[in-house]
Amino acid sequence: MKIYQLEVTNACNMKCDFCPSQQEWARREYGFMAMKLIDKIDWSDTEYVELQFSGEPMLHMKIELIVEVLHRKGLKVGFSTNGLLKSELCAIINIVNCVTVNNDTFRDPVFLGRDNVYVQSLGKDFPIEDYSHSIKVEKYPVCSTLVNYVSIQWDGDVVPCCKAHGKSVVFGNLYRADFKDIVFGREHLNFINKYADKRDNGLCEYCQYPNPHKIHEKLRSIWG
Repeated sequence: MKIYQLEVTNACNMKCDFCPSQQEWARREYGFMAMKLIDKIDWSDTEYVELQFSGEPMLHMKIELIVEVLHRKGLKVGFSTNGLLKSELCAIINIVNCVTVNNDTFRDPVFLGRDNVYVQSLGKDFPIEDYSHSIKVEKYPVCSTLVNYVSIQWDGDVVPCCKAHGKSVVFGNLYRADFKDIVFGREHLNFINKYADKRDNGLCEYCQYPNPHKIHEKLRSIWG
């Protein structure tokens, strides 16, 4: 299994109404990923990782060190940011492979003039979805993310993807189990089997945006 994204923190310097982290079902304890957790992850099949999930990654006090450690492991690194911490962003932008800056219509666009920066407008380039978990999709999503990738939250929980903001779908925790034991474990396999049989697995039937990693694959093809 490849690692799609690494959540260095779920803390954020904004509180957007449309953000899933503001929904009751998605609320969880705030925290910051410890450096020792990175060494507990099996990176052997991963070549690129996004530092994103919930929260603003630039708030992590050791964000530059995290990027350097991941580079030493042979990984290309990208991350998503709201672009408000401009001085910190300008300091780290030279050592990451790509940055996605998310802007909304209430702020001026952030323009950094760099080839590895992609600026997307929320609600235009990236749709603002219904995160209520009360409306199911009409057509069950076809998504390769679930069988090729997992995501890791700041506290070591291994989850399917960026839709698993809460704690309802967790395959295991890296502080208590080996990475391969988790991804080949019962919880993960049951989740995949339910998805394959189009049964309720607690997540996919509410997903409006299948194959989220395709965005970053496209950006990587542009930036190399």
